[in-house]
Amino acid sequence: MNKKLNIRINSNSLALLILLGSIVGFPLVAAVAELASINSTMISIFVRAFIALISIIFLLRFSRYSKSKKVIPIVALIIFSLLYISRIAYDFIFVNIPLGRPEYIFFIWFAGGCFLPAFALSGVSNKIEESEIIKFYKLFLWISPIVLLTILGTENFSFEAPGGYTVETNRMGLKSLNPIFAGHFAVSVFIVAVYSFTLFKLNFFKLIALFALLIISFQVIIGSGSRGPLVAGILALLIIELGFFKLMFLFSVFLIIVTTGILPSIEEIPSALEGFAIFERLIGTLDTFSQGDGRIAQYSSAILLISESPLTGGYLEDPQFKIYPHNIILESIMAIGFLGGLILIYLMYHSVKTSILLLEKRPEFKALSILLIQYIIAAQFSGSIYTSTTMWVLIGFFCASRRLDFILVKRLN
Repeated sequence: MNKKLNIRINSNSLALLILLGSIVGFPLVAAVAELASINSTMISIFVRAFIALISIIFLLRFSRYSKSKKVIPIVALIIFSLLYISRIAYDFIFVNIPLGRPEYIFFIWFAGGCFLPAFALSGVSNKIEESEIIKFYKLFLWISPIVLLTILGTENFSFEAPGGYTVETNRMGLKSLNPIFAGHFAVSVFIVAVYSFTLFKLNFFKLIALFALLIISFQVIIGSGSRGPLVAGILALLIIELGFFKLMFLFSVFLIIVTTGILPSIEEIPSALEGFAIFERLIGTLDTFSQGDGRIAQYSSAILLISESPLTGGYLEDPQFKIYPHNIILESIMAIGFLGGLILIYLMYHSVKTSILLLEKRPEFKALSILLIQYIIAAQFSGSIYTSTTMWVLIGFFCASRRLDFILVKRLN
């Protein structure tokens, strides 16, 4: 009896360690590298290798796929991953198209940083208790200030353009954590901190610490100047709190108001918002959503590449831009064909559905559900298959149907 209890505790602890390391690992590496003035590449590879190792240990010792009542999402995850890894191998061996990154980076980041931890978490067989989820949130919030304060304490993010000159962005970020990723991490911290008020037993000092963390994360959100994290976080929050159909109704009302001219023109936005990069970029999105926009140009180019080989795909990256198209669905079709795109859509749909059903009886999962939706939305505008670690591990986490109460498992099947 005691032996079974110990195995249960160890397996859940290891699963939550994989989840924590996958979500906060790379931002923490970027912060440490910034503070120590060293290159983060080797440390990042080491962290991904460590997460891959504990994922393999979990798979060999604790996963219970034979007991799973819902194997379709797990099989879908395996098929998608095999297709994508096959594309990496094929391009490495047979195709001589220059990529923005070496092929081994694609393999290490996806296989070690995304697929293995997601696959391991999909094999969780024991019900995770509320106390274990609260422990995860606490560790996440204890680690996050290291990253956030490092971002606040560094100079604005800059990068070297193809011409060899340095571009100053006037946005917060680290050398290894660009403003978009910094913004998403800050939004995640803000969300977890907000919902922690209802989960933690707070004394005066813990209450002050949580409020301080909210202020710091909000500063990074604004300072990052990234519209994507703010929009993704708000949409995810509204989907969970209001429901999808209520949100669509409100969005339709908003579109009617905008298109009928009831709102003042964009030029009449209060001058108080001027100077804040994040608001200027949001306004620019509404005002200049045209073919000249960089994202639209990348989407258009990806669609043309898909038309060349829609069934099998043919490109890990866009040869014109030497980067992913910043939309994970387009990228999957571009790389491994429409089958890959459909599998990815199914995985995203199933994980979101599972997470929402789980909230009926397990409200402590709400912050993780919001993070799942946040990063799925983020992957449609800024993410890629091999860098969307948080999205993948949360998809795997919510695909583990053995963890759910019997009624929820029955409804999913």
